[in-house]
Amino acid sequence: MSKKHNRGNPGRKNIYEVFGRWKHNDALAHLGSLEAANIDLARARAIMLYSERSWVELCIAPAGSFIKLFAHEDEVTLGFA
Repeated sequence: MSKKHNRGNPGRKNIYEVFGRWKHNDALAHLGSLEAANIDLARARAIMLYSERSWVELCIAPAGSFIKLFAHEDEVTLGFA
């Protein structure tokens, strides 16, 4: 695992986003965010926090791994020319 996921620094907290799919034909949905010192603790915490359902799929990703396309405050025109 890379240092990016902070496996070796237990004093530092990282934010992870949690996604789940309840049924096979459901879209992957954002369930929430959590803080953890490393990816292993994030995995365990997500399973503990979201185990009220029998998920078909449960995923976590470091919040910093997402690529911002635009934000609400950005002036962006989307469409086709």
